[in-house]
Amino acid sequence: PMRKILAGLVGTLAVLAVAPPARADADLLGDALGPRELAVGEARRAMATGSSAVSLNPAGLPLQTELVFEGSYGYRPVDKASLVGVSACDSTNAQPGCFYYHYTGASPELDGMATHQRTHVAGITLARALSSHIIVGLGSKYVNAKGAAMDGSEDRSGFNWDAGVVARLTDIINVAAVGYNLSG
Repeated sequence: PMRKILAGLVGTLAVLAVAPPARADADLLGDALGPRELAVGEARRAMATGSSAVSLNPAGLPLQTELVFEGSYGYRPVDKASLVGVSACDSTNAQPGCFYYHYTGASPELDGMATHQRTHVAGITLARALSSHIIVGLGSKYVNAKGAAMDGSEDRSGFNWDAGVVARLTDIINVAAVGYNLSG
């Protein structure tokens, strides 16, 4: 057991040594993460349960059996952004799923001019355990964003989707892979 722990620690340190430094830039289209996800540094992709599963990894829904209704609010002073999220998630049945809505509104100053940006995201996330060790999840969402560029060139709306997988290696160790905004 000690060799496995040491090997895991060495592997983790090797990954961290080659990983690029993290950045915390404001991103109107990527601001679907709520205060909880940001507080843990987006580090729960392999353990994303409840409303965290809709923004971190849709495959995380069945990891915990629960019926959850959540709401969140966050404020970012640098661009006067309000981040609001509501969700209803049920993983007490054979087909775990969530309905959710996220709103981000910001009023940054660009070259001394006040602007307004906003994003609405509404979607559904579903997950399925293929075995006791492999879980897959898909999320479909509608995105409507305005004001990212002053001339309207970055305004966008339409459907998109996310996909994720969680591999349960042990009762306490999970590995995950997630793809975001895979079309659209």
